[in-house]
Parts: sequence; structure tokens; C-alpha cells
Amino acid sequence: MNDIRLMDRPEVGTQGIQLGSISDLADVIAKLGHKLNNHLTSVLGYSELLSYEINDPGLKAELGKIVEEAKKASQIVRELCDLVRQPEKAAEAR
Repeated sequence: MNDIRLMDRPEVGTQGIQLGSISDLADVIAKLGHKLNNHLTSVLGYSELLSYEINDPGLKAELGKIVEEAKKASQIVRELCDLVRQPEKAAEAR
């Protein structure tokens, strides 16, 4: 399994995230959101594939809980990304 640590990322460096502006923060949130959604999409995809293999109703119910929680997490990430995009949209409208 891949061990992903934010502080070990080349774009972050050893000093952590250096933000010069709100725009920098928005960029970091957008990048992290994209990466999280990639992983959540994998969880949802593998869960769907697994659901075709499972015949036990109890296990299917448990798998359904995993799917629902992954969908909720994905929605939170989407809302966060939308929130950081709002200032960009307002600036474009001017």
C-alpha cells in the first residue's frame, strides 16, 4: 500500500505549505480535493465490483454503508472545491 504523506510531497517541502495568498490556499485545496476524489472514486468502483460477487445480504448491507460514506466524503470534497472556486468566478464576472 502506498504511504502518502503531505510533508513528503515535493511541492510542499520540509517547511510545510507556504501560502502567500488566498489564491495559493485555493490551489492547494483544489489539488488535494482532486487527489481525494480520485481515491474515493476507486473506493466506489471497487465496492461496486465487489457487490456483484457478494451473495450474503449482511455483507451487502455493510458494503452499502461503505459506499454511502464514500459518497458523503466525495460530496464534502466537492463542496469544499466549489467554495474555493467562488472567488474565482466572482473575479471573472467583474
